[in-house]
Amino acid sequence: MHRGAGFRLWALAPLLITVTGCGGCGTAKPPQKKDEIKSLEQLAKERAKPDFEPLKLSLLPHADGGPINPAKPGHWVSGALRACANRSDFKGELTTTTVSGSGVMIPLERSPFRLTVTRPVSLPKGQPKLLDVACYIPRPEDTQVALAVQNQLLLPDGGGEIQREPSFTTKLLPHQYFVVVLTQSSDRWGYLRKLASVRPPRPDWTAPADHVVILPKKDQWPLSTNPLMWSTVSYLVWDDALPGGLGEAQQRALLDWLHWGGQLIVNGTRGLDALRNSFLHDYLPATAGETQTLTSDQMDALDRFWLQPLVGKLVAPKSVEVGKEYYPNYLRTAAEPAEGSAGQAESDQDRDATPLVPLTLRDDGHFVAGTENLVAERRVGRGRIAVTAMSLTSPRFVRWSGFDGFWHVGVLRRPRRMFEVNAEEFVADTQYLDSGHRYDPRASTAVRYFSRDAGAMDPAMSQHLDESDSARAILGPNPVGLQQASQADQPALPMATGRPQLPEGHVPSGRGEELFERSGYQSDSRSGVGGWNDFSAAARAARSALQRAAGVAVPNARFVLSILAGYLVVLVPVNWLFFRLLGRMEWAWIAAPIIALGGAAAVIYFAQLDIGFVRSRTEVALVEVQGTHPRAHVTRYCGFYTSLSSNYQLVSESADTLVQPFSLDPAGDRLQQQTLETVRLRRGIRNELDGYPIISNSTGMLHAEQMMDLPGQVTFRGAGADGTLNNATDFVLQDVALVTRDTTGRVLTGTLDTLAAGQSMAIALQPDHGLDAVHEIWERSATTRADSALGDLNVRQLLDLAIDPASLRAGDQRLVAWSDQEVPGIHVVPAARQNVFRTVVVVHLRRGRMSDPLPDVNTAEEARHLAKQALPTETTEETPDEATP
Repeated sequence: MHRGAGFRLWALAPLLITVTGCGGCGTAKPPQKKDEIKSLEQLAKERAKPDFEPLKLSLLPHADGGPINPAKPGHWVSGALRACANRSDFKGELTTTTVSGSGVMIPLERSPFRLTVTRPVSLPKGQPKLLDVACYIPRPEDTQVALAVQNQLLLPDGGGEIQREPSFTTKLLPHQYFVVVLTQSSDRWGYLRKLASVRPPRPDWTAPADHVVILPKKDQWPLSTNPLMWSTVSYLVWDDALPGGLGEAQQRALLDWLHWGGQLIVNGTRGLDALRNSFLHDYLPATAGETQTLTSDQMDALDRFWLQPLVGKLVAPKSVEVGKEYYPNYLRTAAEPAEGSAGQAESDQDRDATPLVPLTLRDDGHFVAGTENLVAERRVGRGRIAVTAMSLTSPRFVRWSGFDGFWHVGVLRRPRRMFEVNAEEFVADTQYLDSGHRYDPRASTAVRYFSRDAGAMDPAMSQHLDESDSARAILGPNPVGLQQASQADQPALPMATGRPQLPEGHVPSGRGEELFERSGYQSDSRSGVGGWNDFSAAARAARSALQRAAGVAVPNARFVLSILAGYLVVLVPVNWLFFRLLGRMEWAWIAAPIIALGGAAAVIYFAQLDIGFVRSRTEVALVEVQGTHPRAHVTRYCGFYTSLSSNYQLVSESADTLVQPFSLDPAGDRLQQQTLETVRLRRGIRNELDGYPIISNSTGMLHAEQMMDLPGQVTFRGAGADGTLNNATDFVLQDVALVTRDTTGRVLTGTLDTLAAGQSMAIALQPDHGLDAVHEIWERSATTRADSALGDLNVRQLLDLAIDPASLRAGDQRLVAWSDQEVPGIHVVPAARQNVFRTVVVVHLRRGRMSDPLPDVNTAEEARHLAKQALPTETTEETPDEATP
């Protein structure tokens, strides 16, 4: 190298160092890789997360876009709670309870107890999880108080609180229930929320008659696995949902709900195809044939039945002759092609024709009158399944002016309505013509439980309907179009208006109870029907029976004398003779105190008394069975007496069992003096209620309900009034009464003294207008006679309630009996030596056919039109009528 060149390089070295910095030094760090940078960013995000994500509750049934967690006071609810632990795995407890808007726990009605529901919970780190939760929604004394369901995450074994999240609810009114739609295309069903049957056309639309919940396609349908938490669901519409979306427990819950009054609507060929060979297949009323088109004859018949206006009863348009049939231009008939659609079109041909599948009836199925064989139905217990031949989302059919009435009366099978209008030409409300109460919960749902709903209508509820919710209270006196119709003989209206005659042999009664069996059933002013009820007629009768029988049975004089005589015989002659034969007379003195102790133990044992720890248990159970359904609804009212303060625990092997303290119905001033206690229902593989305190020398009561599997059924086979009763259950049925109402309305009864388990006996039914034969057999026993003595566990009031003919429709048949056997399935800790059980068995052997529907008196569109015609000419403005949704 040239010497000058080398010198220049050395001279430039400091400059090179300055330019490049320390990157060339051995201590410099290499640039970080992209994945390392991402890891650092992810770590920063993890550190920024809270330990637990906020708890998010969705009460079931739930669908996005509806009200926030709708819940009905007086009912048990289930929900899905989304939870996630971010830092580490978490194992602990989840506690759920109902609180007020200020976070205060709400006590059970007229009771000094609050209830929390707990369950174990395990949250893997970073993995969101849906937790099944359950809660009872009490009926607070202050009806205006806001209700929230509060969830708490707790450390195990009573550790501290980790997280708390209240979720506010939307309170459902007594007449509001859920109509649930299972579909894979939810956008086709939105029109339901706009029907007049769901949202009556009144100025205030904030309180729809039904809460329509459209559940879109999911791997698992968000429905409760506990049938007792379906009490707020009135209808389930099955579109094209696959049965695999319901787990085994959900399917069992749906069948139980059906048998106790739930109604399933299967939508045309979509629903029938989805349910083919499913768990519901054997219950379907009809099968489907090849696809056809709605004929003109069928369309004309539908128009005549569902759209014929009430000419001569309301003010008719001046251009129409009174008594003459007419179809005003504001009514879209089934014969007219639809212009556009109310929802998403199912096919191009549906714009010009309505496809349908002809239905072939199966056993026990029949067509609904007035539907032109388009709707078939079948009773399932006290519920029903209906199948439609056409799709209920067909745009042309939905846009038909008669669709709302067809849906309300023909499909839902609710009482017919009359739309009433005010002087401002606005349809203000609707009235159930047969019952008079548009807001009667008994007309909103057919779900009934004997222990919750049987009995005469609560006068307070009737007054509530009359004063607060009736159509007249909203409309004011003499609304336009009502004054003339209210004077008419309503059952004769179908004949007077030229509607087609009903099927031969049908006698229209015009009574609303013919549809939903309102007579013989009561309703609560806040929870409607089907709710948990400590103050129903059955609950009041059970409470009275327990209070009269509660306590410890003191041995009578005969028992005391016999025990004393036996003790003296063993102590003196037997003791002396025994040791004399042994040749050891001196040993008799040693044996004397031993015999005395043994005698005391025998007295304790035979008297069933535990000296210093006296406990007794009395229980009244109600077992309700629907036909040959293999499960029963069991309600227990348990009374406990203790001479020493104890905390009781009730354990059930069934995960469906619900337990609460049973209100003793104390006076208001006494209740205010009592300290509020909190009891816990622990849910898991088995359910346990613990922490229920009973102070010394007092009585406490618990109320439990569950669905129980039966080993067999009670059946009746025979022709006419004679037949054979077969008891395949494990109960020995005593003082059996069989009651039925024939097609003429007569009440027939038959009685048996005893029907043992596994036994069959012949029974003859005779006319019994006053149930004299039944009362005669019940007067023979202290358990069933009308005037029982204090201390007897008497169930006569419950038997009278169960056999009440008011709740029998034509064709119904019911068996009522009692047993002194304990209903298995629960354990009480601490156990009592003295136990008395009485079980009332109610078997609904047969259900009569529902009466044929009577169409609505008018439509909302017709009411608007007639109101305009009734106004003075100078004030009438011709405006296009509002289109039906």
